[in-house]
Amino acid sequence: MVTIIDYMKNKIWQKDKFELKEIHYLNIARRDRMNNNIPSMIGSLLIYNQLIECEMKKIIELCVYLIKAKLYPTIILIRPEIEDETFGKIIAEFEKYLIDYDIEENLIKKIKSLNEKRIKIVHKIFSNKSSKILNLENDLVKAEEIIKLLLALHNKICNMLDTEVKKFESL
Repeated sequence: MVTIIDYMKNKIWQKDKFELKEIHYLNIARRDRMNNNIPSMIGSLLIYNQLIECEMKKIIELCVYLIKAKLYPTIILIRPEIEDETFGKIIAEFEKYLIDYDIEENLIKKIKSLNEKRIKIVHKIFSNKSSKILNLENDLVKAEEIIKLLLALHNKICNMLDTEVKKFESL
């Protein structure tokens, strides 16, 4: 991780926008969501899941730097465990770092619900109950909603970092 001084002086969070490849995959997920066939809808849900996971990791990192910026000049070591972790573990880390942020109160519930659906699809697609599992339309709407909420939260935390930058300008 970059030092808090370098992070704030170089305004690194401003460079961390939704990347072109993420936009490309979001467009694929949105397109496939509109197809009313099971393979496209499953693919769409899995792409949404990966995009949500990626955005949650970015938000966790932003939160860590915001905490460090707010506490500066006190130096604290925070290293969230998010690399090569399961989606469930990333959700737990996300919850841990968002305790004091004003977020849509159902966001984490929605993310957990979507993860449960993904697990059911991946592990029980060939079971006798697969027709119930594959009722995906509502889940895809929820996934789109989650992406929008995460992007709004991302922007909010970036704005909070923008307000903290002043104390680093003279360093």
